[in-house]
Amino acid sequence: MSATHVLRISVGDLPPEGLPWSGQVPASALEMPEDDRVRFTTPIHFDLRVFPVQAEILVEGQLQARLTCACDRCLAVFEVTLKTSDVCHLLATPAEGLLDLTEEIREDMLLALPNRCLCREDCRGLCPQCGADLNSGECRCEGERLGCDAWGALDQVRPTSRPRK
Repeated sequence: MSATHVLRISVGDLPPEGLPWSGQVPASALEMPEDDRVRFTTPIHFDLRVFPVQAEILVEGQLQARLTCACDRCLAVFEVTLKTSDVCHLLATPAEGLLDLTEEIREDMLLALPNRCLCREDCRGLCPQCGADLNSGECRCEGERLGCDAWGALDQVRPTSRPRK
């Protein structure tokens, strides 16, 4: 990983009540993955609080960004707000007094990325034969449409008995 160190804070003289730390960083600076499926449309906003805890540093707060996503079922592009309010890291106090949170924030954002992108929960997707968007209405395919019986052909498969070795 060669992410540049963009999230550094001086922790030399932290007061016991901690310090607020907020700002934003471009997703590209954290080397966040982007493709045709998911793309960041805003920088990643961070709102953190940094506390001294004995010989360590506690970082708590939240992250937020806007994404455009392509629906996994119908390919429609839609926007979603990615928000995580459970950022919590307990880190060793750095000897040089400069704490780098780049990797931790990157990991938090990676874990917050949706593993399934749906434009809506009841998205019907595309017709497997003609590719029509079934959210807009029924398609006009010739013959039997696979639709809800996409696995029907597997019902016709019969197991063959083979001698065990």
